[in-house]
Amino acid sequence: MLQPESLALDRLAECLRLVESIWSKDLVMESIGAYEAKTHLPRLLDRVAHGESLTITRHGQPVARLVPMEKDSQDRARSAAHRIRERRSRLTGVSVAELIDSIHEGHRF
Repeated sequence: MLQPESLALDRLAECLRLVESIWSKDLVMESIGAYEAKTHLPRLLDRVAHGESLTITRHGQPVARLVPMEKDSQDRARSAAHRIRERRSRLTGVSVAELIDSIHEGHRF
């Protein structure tokens, strides 16, 4: 039987997949040209190993993503929750409800 913490982390993981899919539309990922990526690959791999995701472009057009390997879903959920807390601490004057409302703005239910 799953523990309550495990169930909560699984639900959080599902929510985070949705949030990550929204953020992955090049709003958060840094873009790097193919030549620069080739030249600095070891440094980029270090950044990715620490959780960053990068978009590689050719002539300004996205052609690939350099992303970390997937971890266990609960580890990913904990990591994502930590990133959300960090980002939330930088937001001022915006509640979670307002943030969710802005995502759904214009949608018909």
